[in-house]
Amino acid sequence: ISLSRRLHFPVGMTSEVEVYSFEEVKKILDLLTTEPIHIRAMIETAIFTGCRRAEIVGLKWSDIDFENKTLQVKRSIYKVAGEKAQEKTPKSKNGIRSMSIPQRLCDTLLEYKEQQDKYKAFFEDEWQDLDYIFTESNGLVMNPQTPTKQFSKFLKRHNLRQLKFHGLRHTSATLLLASGCDI
Repeated sequence: ISLSRRLHFPVGMTSEVEVYSFEEVKKILDLLTTEPIHIRAMIETAIFTGCRRAEIVGLKWSDIDFENKTLQVKRSIYKVAGEKAQEKTPKSKNGIRSMSIPQRLCDTLLEYKEQQDKYKAFFEDEWQDLDYIFTESNGLVMNPQTPTKQFSKFLKRHNLRQLKFHGLRHTSATLLLASGCDI
């Protein structure tokens, strides 16, 4: 599949969204195998689901059905400066949804869960077991800005073209469309 690096919108819309090419995504996925599991899990989740950053941070283990390889988006996380991160419903009316996920993502998330279970055991009573997949070191929900920072550092570490974390959402959608998925 050959993809353009830019997605052009219909006449009347002036925005242009940058996306990664198929070759760039393949390189990212290859490089992720050398990364710590929490980085790999976050970026793979973005690539394979096309979820928004706040939706990814809002995922809970109970949202994943590993047997049927599905993921449900039920919430997103937002944070106001000086306050704790909070849950809300997804951005759009179709935001609550279920999707299929590939075996690779299931395997990565299961590996990540094993590591998180070790953290739980180590921190014992200090761990806040709120079922979130992506957490701070004490189990509390991750700051929704963290994926952007982690992704930017990953790109710099590997001398890859810088795109915003949200660019992974557009890349995912573009790859799905190029593969023949119905919009």
